[in-house]
Amino acid sequence: MQKSSDLAESVRESVRMNVEASCSSSIASRIYTVCIADYHQFENTRSRKVSTMPEWYLYMVRCRNGHLYTGITTEVERRLADHQASRGAKYLRGRGPLKLVLKKRIGEKGMALKIEKLIKKLSKKQKEQLIKDPVRVTHLFKRVRSKQ
Repeated sequence: MQKSSDLAESVRESVRMNVEASCSSSIASRIYTVCIADYHQFENTRSRKVSTMPEWYLYMVRCRNGHLYTGITTEVERRLADHQASRGAKYLRGRGPLKLVLKKRIGEKGMALKIEKLIKKLSKKQKEQLIKDPVRVTHLFKRVRSKQ
């Protein structure tokens, strides 16, 4: 496998030869400069580590008494463990054992907050329907998106 510097040199030479063969020297020089600049930009982008925003999840937890709690987080398992250990939402303290009944990836935090707010307004019957058919969360997602 070629090293990156060897590959870059090979590309440079190939571009130079092809451009010189088909253009006058001043135009060839400009084209060569642009091509090499584009190649370097591509290499820098490829080698740079791309930072990504965390993915947000909507989750629902069923308490011992059957009540449903809805929340959002970037790490559902960690958040559930926090709830089990009586850290986090005060509502869930002393209501264990808790069971995760719904986990749905939403994406951006703002969207997750809006969907969480919508779900918290639903009746328990409607929430139970969401648990049985999580695709309905996608419909809420589309409804929120269309309002933007």
